[in-house]
Amino acid sequence: QYGTTDTCISPLIVAGTSYMDSVYSLAQSHVSANPYFNGNPYAPNPCLNKPGPGACQFDYNNFAKIQGVIVNAKTGSIDLQNTADKAFGRLPYNGETVYSTIYYKVNDATNNAPQQIQLKLMYYNRKADVPPALLSAISSNINSTLNNQLLSKGPSPRPPLILIVRNN
Repeated sequence: QYGTTDTCISPLIVAGTSYMDSVYSLAQSHVSANPYFNGNPYAPNPCLNKPGPGACQFDYNNFAKIQGVIVNAKTGSIDLQNTADKAFGRLPYNGETVYSTIYYKVNDATNNAPQQIQLKLMYYNRKADVPPALLSAISSNINSTLNNQLLSKGPSPRPPLILIVRNN
């Protein structure tokens, strides 16, 4: 209320899907990048137990697929091996970057409202080729997400960065 020293606190619920900034090593059998929902990386995927026409829909317009990003239509998991082969082509180079957008609908409190998330995918042949500053930034972003510090004081945490490494 104006003119008082009272503080009003209201919860903010972040709805939607995101992906953890991470380094995924194909040589270590990191086969998929799994989404998390509503700002909670510990919550179960609300799409796993919803069969039929009311289920969740990911990349329902094939926008990501056209760009070579292969997404499981029901769970939102990104197939990293196929994505690496298709999005980056036959002769990818270290630091190659692809941006894509996944359009999706989640059958939860959002009532299948159309939503979208942009992704940044990067390729490196070996983890040793990844610049240390980039690894440090990814590690910091992972810690922030896991510790429920989703509001960033620095650069925008979006789009999520999926860094695919072919070899160890």
